[in-house]
Amino acid sequence: MSRQARTRLLLAAAAAVCAGTLVACSGAGPAGSGPEASAPSVSMPPTTGSDASSPAPVTSATAPAPTSSASRIPWPPETSGTSGTSGTSAAPTGAPTAPPPPTSTTAPEWITPAEATVGACININRQLRITDPSFGVVPCTEFHDAQVVGHGILPEGFNRDAKGAYAQLMMSQCDAHFAAYTGTAFGESRLVSGGWAATKSEYAQGDRTLVCIISMRDRTKFSGDAKGKTDESEFGHAEGWTPPTQRGQGPPNTGQRA
Repeated sequence: MSRQARTRLLLAAAAAVCAGTLVACSGAGPAGSGPEASAPSVSMPPTTGSDASSPAPVTSATAPAPTSSASRIPWPPETSGTSGTSGTSAAPTGAPTAPPPPTSTTAPEWITPAEATVGACININRQLRITDPSFGVVPCTEFHDAQVVGHGILPEGFNRDAKGAYAQLMMSQCDAHFAAYTGTAFGESRLVSGGWAATKSEYAQGDRTLVCIISMRDRTKFSGDAKGKTDESEFGHAEGWTPPTQRGQGPPNTGQRA
């Protein structure tokens, strides 16, 4: 076969190949030309048999956009059905929140000092006489002036104006009650042992009443039971209270009385 004849056969074969492979030969022009230049070429298997009716998979060069937050299920989940609730769940009407603050205090039971029982938490009306109902008993969980730990008796010939007389009276009459109620000796405690006693005029009239009490050093109101306690910081306090150490009255007690 001549050289010219072989060249014709090669050209004819090339034409036949291009006729059967249009996708491969359509990009023969310059890069980026033609409508198919920007589309990615995807090789797909032939659709035969039962797969012929199935839709071809969707392909894209761009990833699908993420689901918007508006379509996400809220937490707690929405409720449905007979309740008729839709959208974001709301707290039911009347749902408890924080406990409300107390709006009132218990009305005190007014008694005379001689009637006060051990452990009674009291508010004191200092304008009344010792024989009057000057002690208002309230729950120890509420603010009060003092707590009763025992009873003593003013000795015959007691002179409250004498130097050290009051401190000596507390030592002899109230310290034992203080220790019995709190569980700690006065000298080892940071609490104050005091007494509510008949005045000079009342004493002159024969009254010997002495009530042993515990109170704060600065006479501010406090809440809580003194049983088992040794320090003012263990109580609740009304506004204005400051720790004894901030008033130059550090522990333990050294004979200081209320």
